[in-house]
Order: sequence, then structure tokens, then C-alpha cells
Amino acid sequence: MEFKEVLNSRLSIKKYISETPLIELEHVNKIMGCQVYFKLENMQISNAFKVRGPINKLQNVKSNLIVAASSGNHGIGISYASMILGKKALIVVPVSTPKKKLDKMKENGAEVILYGKDYQESFEHATSLSHEGYVLIPSFNDEDIIAGNGSITLEILDKIPDIDGIIAPIGGGGLISSIGFVAKSINPEIEVIGVQSDGADSMKLSLEKQELYKKSKIETIADGIAVREPGDICFDFVKKYVDDIVLVSDDEIKYAMRFYAEVLRLIVEPAGAASLAAALKMKKRLKGRKIACIVTGGNVDIENWLKYCKYDSF
Repeated sequence: MEFKEVLNSRLSIKKYISETPLIELEHVNKIMGCQVYFKLENMQISNAFKVRGPINKLQNVKSNLIVAASSGNHGIGISYASMILGKKALIVVPVSTPKKKLDKMKENGAEVILYGKDYQESFEHATSLSHEGYVLIPSFNDEDIIAGNGSITLEILDKIPDIDGIIAPIGGGGLISSIGFVAKSINPEIEVIGVQSDGADSMKLSLEKQELYKKSKIETIADGIAVREPGDICFDFVKKYVDDIVLVSDDEIKYAMRFYAEVLRLIVEPAGAASLAAALKMKKRLKGRKIACIVTGGNVDIENWLKYCKYDSF
């Protein structure tokens, strides 16, 4: 992929998406011991970053019949992109997908099929449906998707050109691939740190083994990054452009969700809270630095959000 593809994708999706806020709070900096900027993709049109890649991808797809597998946010992005571009979307999701995500896909006019216990099983079923005239749109393992996601990093560097670290969650690798590629293309000194749940650490294990590794099962509350096997395209990007991958526990993710709620007054889904969970875990390492945390999404059922944040009521 060439850098100009990211620049072109930014222009092609600009009229369809929001340039999301990038905020800094002084009292959070004091808690963290560094300057922290939060890129609020939970305030995106789809309440998650995963509308950027799909809009870029679908503009390059001639067919009007689209099928995709998703753990939730990719399905929302695909359904929204299909709606505005006049395509028909069929989305296959795990049976455990949060109701809030299902409702948004249906509101956007998509047909939704509940199939499989996790993303991998949903993806395999979606692949089988692609033989029925539907074009399969990957969730992460695709250069058009990665290029569309790259607009996030461009927006960050437009506002803070001297940022020295960016932290983002990893599921299959489509977001961190874009961050690594764009950040290192502009300034190779920017540290790019990926975050995975310790119960869904397929990318980190793949790097350790130096080959794609598929987990037999995953266990995490962070459905948005619950991927058993990373994409091969993403794996190549991560090997080249990502400096480190940090693991966080579900308890650390829950703590970060509560931090967002109490300190920043934000509702953030578990996967979206992973970058802050890692930053809190790395406070000593990040001391005195200037970093950005990607808040990838806010699509979480309110009952689960309350449970994870350990609130009985407001």
C-alpha cells in the first residue's frame, strides 16, 4: 500500500463521516503523569471507527450485494456504508452480539444473521454466502479497509504533529495496521502500541511465533477485539510498523470503562476502553510523554455497561 492511498481515502470518505473530537483534560494528565489525548471515535456517526474503512471499500466495489461477518461495529459500518451508497448488506454476527449493535445494523437496512459462537465462525458462514452472488467485505484484512482507517491518524497528526505515541486496540489488526503505517510514514519516531485482551491475544502470539496463530477459543468481555486469528495482511503491517503489543485483563478493561464514565463522563464499550487500560498499566513507561489513546467505540448495551462499571444506578 502507498501513502497516497490513505490520503485519497480520506478525501473519498470525508463527506460521509465526522472528524471526531481529540480532547485533552488537565486533571487526567495529572493522574497519568503525561499528556494524554483521547480520539473519540465513540462519537463517530456509527459510534465507532469502523465506518471509515467500509465507506472507502464499498466505493471501490461494483456489486450492490454485500456480505460481511462482524462482531458488531464492522457490521454497523458496512450497513451504514451500504445504505448511503445504495447497496444491500447481509451481515453475519455471533449469537452473543450486543443488542445495541444488532439494532443499529437493522436500522441501517441490513439483513442480519445470527450465526456462530464467535467472529471466526460467523466469518466462515459469511464466506459461504459469498458464493451466492454476494461480495464478501473483510472486517480488517483488506488494504482498502486499512487505508480508510488511516484517516484517524491523519486527523490526530493534523492537530498534534509532535505526538510521540499512539495506543490502539487490536482485534484482527485493521486499525493498528493503519495507525502504524501512517504514523511511521510521517514520523518514524512515533511509538505505535497495540493492545489486546489477555483472553484474545492472537496477534501477540502470532508475532512471538513469527507466523499466523489461530486460538482455539477466546475469552474476553471486549467483543470488538474478540478475534481468534489475525489477518495475514494485517500481520505483515504489524510486524513492520508496530513497536509493541500490551495485554490487558478484563478487570483492567472494566476499570478503564469506569474511568471514562467517572472522569471523562463518556460511555465507552469494552474494546474502546482497551487503549486507556493499557495506558494506565504503563503509567511509569509513559511518564512525561505526549500520547494519543484511540477510543474506538461506544456501542454497548447499557445493562452491560452498568455491570462492567459496577454501578447499581446513576
